[in-house]
Amino acid sequence: MKTKTSVGVPWLLPLVAGLLGVALTLILTFQLLPSRYELKEGEVSRDSIKSPSQVSFISQVLTKQERDRAELQVADVFREEPSIGTEQMSRAKEATGRIGSVLFSPGLTTEEKRGMLMGPPLKMTAESASSLAGLSPGAWPTLESEVLRLVEATMKLRIAPLEVAQAKAGLEGRVSSSLSSTYSPVVAQLAAGYIRSNVVLDQEATRQARTAAREAVGGLKSPPRGV
Repeated sequence: MKTKTSVGVPWLLPLVAGLLGVALTLILTFQLLPSRYELKEGEVSRDSIKSPSQVSFISQVLTKQERDRAELQVADVFREEPSIGTEQMSRAKEATGRIGSVLFSPGLTTEEKRGMLMGPPLKMTAESASSLAGLSPGAWPTLESEVLRLVEATMKLRIAPLEVAQAKAGLEGRVSSSLSSTYSPVVAQLAAGYIRSNVVLDQEATRQARTAAREAVGGLKSPPRGV
């Protein structure tokens, strides 16, 4: 009895072997090739690597710029200084005392009194000196009281540096109506010499206000971008 010989497909075995060889070659080649990006934490990459997603982060530069801008917008803080008013009143009393001494000096002519009022330290205008030089001694105390009243009342107001001219300009209109209009300009001029700003820069309050303005600005994020 003859044995039947098994017949297979003659090209199948070489095909399988070939495919297996190609697969092994590809696997080995991929493992041996260097990676496209060799990255290590903390090092700067030589290549620009684009992220597949957009990211945003707190920008120290933008935050500082905005805080600086907020600080610059805070104006200086001023406070009233009562001692300035006290000092100006003292000076006004000294000046009116000198004027009284001139007016009450015996033996002085009207022209001599006028010259003394115009000279240092009073340095009055020629018009005011002429008005006072012919004043009777008994009339001066009333004018003196009005000058001092005006200085005291005005210096109790808050007068900023840019408001001094306005404060002086309004003095004549505040002279007592009981005083002769002839002497109102003289009284106002005398009082104006002792009106000045009575506010000073409060450095600590200014610093606190600017610090608060800076701290009110939170961290600013950079525009979203790929990294």
